[in-house]
Amino acid sequence: MKKQTATFLFAALTFAQPTLACVNTYFTRIDGSLVSDLAGGDAPDFATILTSKQTTHWDRELKETEARLASADPEEKWRHEADLAVLNLRFNKVAESVTTLERLTRAQPKEYILAANLGTAYELAGRDEDALVWIKRAMELDPSSHEGTEWLHVKILEAKLASKADPTWWKSNSVLGLDFGNGKKPRRPEANFGNERVEAVEKALLYQLRERLSFVKPPDAIVGDLLFDFANLVALHRTVEAAKPLSELALSFEPPRKELAQERDRHYRWLLMTKLDPDTLMNIALAAIGAVALAILIGTYAVVRRVLRNRRNEEAKQAA
Repeated sequence: MKKQTATFLFAALTFAQPTLACVNTYFTRIDGSLVSDLAGGDAPDFATILTSKQTTHWDRELKETEARLASADPEEKWRHEADLAVLNLRFNKVAESVTTLERLTRAQPKEYILAANLGTAYELAGRDEDALVWIKRAMELDPSSHEGTEWLHVKILEAKLASKADPTWWKSNSVLGLDFGNGKKPRRPEANFGNERVEAVEKALLYQLRERLSFVKPPDAIVGDLLFDFANLVALHRTVEAAKPLSELALSFEPPRKELAQERDRHYRWLLMTKLDPDTLMNIALAAIGAVALAILIGTYAVVRRVLRNRRNEEAKQAA
């Protein structure tokens, strides 16, 4: 992943704020309560960030890389070959990229970028076991690689291998390994799952899914599962408005826990359909109180009237 892409994603996650600071909008919490953006209700539009088209012109970059390679200093030639191998992955020349990166890693065994790219190339070639070995190797060479999100790439590969070995693996497992419960509302997965952990997982999901979505098309169990838990996380710790597009995107990839994902998506839709701002809620509450008071008044009047009528009837009988 290029450094500028990582910077963009980190900025999108960390600094996304309302454009108009003096305009307040109410957002929906998972419990149905509302919060204004000034109180932290707003959230980055994760779904749009994930699905927005990358502006890189790969054809032009390929030609420029080939030109640099042709005139490169012999000692620096391998770096341009590495860039070319990555570009070939973009053009689905996976076998060619694997061959090049294998040769380069033998010559430069301590180069993190080569190890990481070889791991990705192996995965695209369907060699998930080899991919896992090299992604772990890359993490050993540079633990902070990819903004510290490569731990999720490892989990993705482990999930792919486990689900291939056991078709029932998805029934009791997920890529993240976090338990958001089985109800229509996600629950906190761990007692100590605080804001710092939430931000770390969100960052990893945004970074890894952004890159993966440029290669993977639906249906895809891994992507669907990750998007589903991304929606769970955002609904639980941010807003339903931010979670709903992620939930819809997850369903388009056919997540393994599809029925649960559909149930939660329906619940998010219901919460948004019944969303009411505090002023409206107050008016409804006042109207309800008034209606109850009126009902009590009418009921009391009816009882008093019946008592008086019975008394008059008794008096009439005694007089007779």
